[in-house]
Amino acid sequence: MKITVTNGKAKISPPLKLHIEQRLALAFGRFADRIRHVTVKFTKGKKVKDSPVTLCGIEVSLHKKLRVEAANADPFAAADLAVDHAVRAIARVLENEL
Repeated sequence: MKITVTNGKAKISPPLKLHIEQRLALAFGRFADRIRHVTVKFTKGKKVKDSPVTLCGIEVSLHKKLRVEAANADPFAAADLAVDHAVRAIARVLENEL
């Protein structure tokens, strides 16, 4: 399973990248043999009550592509929410195959 983490033109901090890679490895462990590639992309969302929002989008390549997004003021929390959404989406797709 190959993992790519991007943030548009800005750099991802090493602790955030490490957190994402560890979180994905743990969460996607049972699906690792079926996942080809995972792309995590951070973007800035609209401000809510004068605080910036970070959007975390995860695209997973199985036999088809799945895309999920989550938003939070904290990029670590946005990543955790997106990983949770992705795990449920992958499980749903693979369950429907059986």
